[in-house]
Amino acid sequence: MCFVWFNFNNNYIFDLFDIEIGLIPTTMNRKSRLAAIEQHVVEKVKTLRLANKLRQSDIAAILHKTPSFIGNVENQHNPAKYNLKHINILADYFDLSPRFFVPQDPADHNEK
Repeated sequence: MCFVWFNFNNNYIFDLFDIEIGLIPTTMNRKSRLAAIEQHVVEKVKTLRLANKLRQSDIAAILHKTPSFIGNVENQHNPAKYNLKHINILADYFDLSPRFFVPQDPADHNEK
């Protein structure tokens, strides 16, 4: 019997043999952890979303993404995150500077 695992987010395809011989990508073996600056951006967007009584689907529509993408971004165990294009679109929509979304002081750059 052969099992196939397909993950649409990272396009991993592997079978039971791959699991047995250790070919599973290391990201499958541990919880995802965003860098401090990435987590800061996620929290700023979520706070802004809640303060404006918006749903994840509303932010998704603004960014031309799916609501599940926004859910993945807000899930701390998922590696999905906002990029600079997303920040720019949100800044324009809310009439803010893109600087609003990033920390005032540099985040710890020694993170792994």
